[in-house]
Amino acid sequence: MHLEADGNPVHEGILSEFLQHHPQLKAISSHNFHAEAFEEALRLRGFRIFNLAMVRRPFQRLISMYKYFGRIPPTHELSHMASQLDLQSFIRLLIDRHPHMIDNPQVNTIANYGFYRCGVSDDDLKKAWARFRTFALCAPVERYDEAMVVLEYFNSPAYLPAGLNMAYVRQNVSKVLPGENDLKKIIGDSNYTWLESLHNLDEHLWNYANAELERRIGLVPNFAARLLDFQERCRRLACHDPFRRVIKESKAAVAIRMAAKVSPLQGAHTSRITGR
Repeated sequence: MHLEADGNPVHEGILSEFLQHHPQLKAISSHNFHAEAFEEALRLRGFRIFNLAMVRRPFQRLISMYKYFGRIPPTHELSHMASQLDLQSFIRLLIDRHPHMIDNPQVNTIANYGFYRCGVSDDDLKKAWARFRTFALCAPVERYDEAMVVLEYFNSPAYLPAGLNMAYVRQNVSKVLPGENDLKKIIGDSNYTWLESLHNLDEHLWNYANAELERRIGLVPNFAARLLDFQERCRRLACHDPFRRVIKESKAAVAIRMAAKVSPLQGAHTSRITGR
């Protein structure tokens, strides 16, 4: 189930109340999870917490964010500006007025629960990685299918007898922008030069997550066969989906059934799977 909190970060009280009113839930997602540490508080209430987060390459994340703001109703300054500005001008706006959205936001989300105080540092990267590497899902978005196979294998014992089935139907498609394969050109030379050095810590976090996914894949028996089976389940699910004709070209963003929706909006994508 997806939990919204009127655009505000989900805090312990909101989450506890939500779980009390929905005791049969097995997964919760929210655009407003900022990687807060709920484990101890919810453990005392009888819940087990599996943190799920995926990170994205910084430049691709910015482009995705521009597309997202451009397609939602213009009720927010950035959604209004995304509908009015080209990509280069939108990114310039972020650089000039919204440093928290371009200064290694994925590291900041995991290290500091999304609270931006000042420039993100090497110490923040160390703190973020020390937490992120312990998450049940620690992987790059670009390797979504492989990450879901790993998650199914390691976390299904908590959901016996059925286990986890993370098969999904692709959703939230965005059209490819003209020239999107040439990042420096589409983002603009000055923007790209500024962001290339600024994004260094988020890029490191992505590389760490990629290496951690490789490590976990090596611990999954018959991984290649499991991946083929997973992709076949996704194909079958899509064939039976009533909205398939609308979304057949869409992007992998939602794991149907027990998975939690991920969003590029706040940097790192964070969700929770809970169990009694």
